[in-house]
Amino acid sequence: MELHKHANLAVVQHGDSVNPRFVEGLPAAVKETLQKAMYTRFPPRSTIDICHSEPGAWSVPTPMYPTSTCPSEDRLYAVGRTMFETDRLPDGWLRRLKAMDEIWVPSKFHEKIFEDAGLARESIHVIPEAVDTELFDPTKSSPHKLLSADKRFKFLSVFKLTSPEKWEARKGWDILLEAFLSQFPAKENRDISNIIVLDEDIPLKQMTQLYAVGEAAHRGHGHVVATNWSGNTEFMKDYNSFLIPIEGLEPVREGAFTGHLWARPSVKGLMDILKKIFENPNEAKRIAKVGMEEVRKFYNPDAVANVVMHRLRAIEQILAQRSVRGEL
Repeated sequence: MELHKHANLAVVQHGDSVNPRFVEGLPAAVKETLQKAMYTRFPPRSTIDICHSEPGAWSVPTPMYPTSTCPSEDRLYAVGRTMFETDRLPDGWLRRLKAMDEIWVPSKFHEKIFEDAGLARESIHVIPEAVDTELFDPTKSSPHKLLSADKRFKFLSVFKLTSPEKWEARKGWDILLEAFLSQFPAKENRDISNIIVLDEDIPLKQMTQLYAVGEAAHRGHGHVVATNWSGNTEFMKDYNSFLIPIEGLEPVREGAFTGHLWARPSVKGLMDILKKIFENPNEAKRIAKVGMEEVRKFYNPDAVANVVMHRLRAIEQILAQRSVRGEL
């Protein structure tokens, strides 16, 4: 939304499939801008292609599953925008990464993992992700209607399904529930009335309302509480969030990346954090406010667009030098 104010953009759906309900929940101005960009076309040999997806989707030379072509054969420059959450890269990634002109990752954590895997340091650039700080403004969102009537103190966590009956392990739901139920035990066995599960896709507008309900949130996408490991440590610090200590690294036990290592959050450490937030809500809100102010300053769409444009201008200089040498 900000980049289109600075550069001529075309957008192509790539990699992941479309979630129609998510699109329905987008603000009208966002949908209009995206639709215009999706109908925009550029002449051959005139584009910098940025492929925001996992490398298996890239056309280097062919994608590993059906998807749109990115990068295009007639591009001037190919950027791979990607990330990963374990201690190493998946098999086959390095060759595909090296086939791009450069790689953008969102944090220094990823920069180190990619470099350790064998990717040249000079081809890796840290480009942060943006947060719509206007849309996700807690002062402008009313609480979600399904939970607003419940006046109890609430902790919110967003999980992900890998199947209709299974939550994704990397979200740490098992650790969260163990810590929560240990710190706030039920009065009777099998009583889980203090756990509310919303098992449905929620449009973006309602997500802002959902975040307005919870006093705190949890492994991959923490807002106040998250594991002290991986990419979120780029913006989450001791003074602006609650970081769960880890008990070291443990193997991934299921899925395509079995055998990789990721952090094992401490159940006891999380219990202590939940207790601290519950017993000191004003202090928790103070810390959250510091984090929110930093996100507004450094990760708002305009700030991130400026970082992206700075890198795109550097790429233009690279292309100019190639043109002088007759390489284009």
